[in-house]
Amino acid sequence: MNIGDIDAAFIKHFHGTVYKLLKESTMPFVTPKPEDVMIRKRRILISGSTGMRKTTAALTAPKPLHIMSYPGEKGYDTIPLDNPGIKPYIWEYEPMEVEVNEAGVEILKNKTSSSKVLQQVRMETNKILSGVYGPCTTFVGDGLHKLYQYFLDKAAGGLYFTGGEIEGKHYGVAGIEFMEYINTVCHSNVPVVIFTIWDADEKDRPLKPGEQQSTYKFVDVHKFPDLPGKLAKRILGEFSVTCGAVLKSPKPGVPLEAYWQLSPGGDIHGVGVKIDAAIAKQLPQFIPANYDLLANLLMGAELEAQALAPPVSGSGGVQTLAEKLAAKKGG
Repeated sequence: MNIGDIDAAFIKHFHGTVYKLLKESTMPFVTPKPEDVMIRKRRILISGSTGMRKTTAALTAPKPLHIMSYPGEKGYDTIPLDNPGIKPYIWEYEPMEVEVNEAGVEILKNKTSSSKVLQQVRMETNKILSGVYGPCTTFVGDGLHKLYQYFLDKAAGGLYFTGGEIEGKHYGVAGIEFMEYINTVCHSNVPVVIFTIWDADEKDRPLKPGEQQSTYKFVDVHKFPDLPGKLAKRILGEFSVTCGAVLKSPKPGVPLEAYWQLSPGGDIHGVGVKIDAAIAKQLPQFIPANYDLLANLLMGAELEAQALAPPVSGSGGVQTLAEKLAAKKGG
């Protein structure tokens, strides 16, 4: 067999192997269609402390909207029960039981294990996403910080909710399963996915080797999603939009209104928007907490108004987008 025959045989074998790998692959690379990119832009994480109207703002998303209030979340009082376009799923708790631990101390314990709770959450989530409960244009997962606690308790064998000692490996396992759940929802065919989560102070950097706590306490802190360790920052990469829920007064003497902060600033750093640079330059730092307004901005609607002007001098508050556009048209 000459060199040419060997080369031909090798090429045939190589191509056959590549074809087999491609045929057997379950997760191939694809070239996204424009509509796929638009769906990706509609994966949103809203972070903020309690009372910042996160849930209320999430409900401005397109209907039919299905909202799951995760076990432990207490914000479901703001979810309307008489709106035909909104279908809520509220976790129903069983009475807790008293158990005596090894030290002879009585502790309260959930009758349902965290493993079973998460199994139910996954099952109901999959039913919603697949349309078992009817058409779903928007899925809202309310209270991700509470759901994470169940993943951590499951990974630790029930130690978290009973006050046991949590090891580093427990956080690792919990983080992996937690992110898998988020990815399952975000990669569904539901057009709009929104999660809400508390925020908390996070050090700008970890403790350096040999550094004393007395020095480390002076390291700056900023607001990030309320999750432990690196997960607080890692989760930001899973969404195209991460916004901070804040309350501001648009004008002096006007009651506080809900706004979304779209870029880092002040105490809030765990926010940002992944989008075309030309559009990103036009985004204001704050917008009224409304999904339709955000969606239009992400599609470049604000480019017609050119760069948004800064707040009106002497207004003492945040000028809304509507006011800026009205002022531009009037000029």
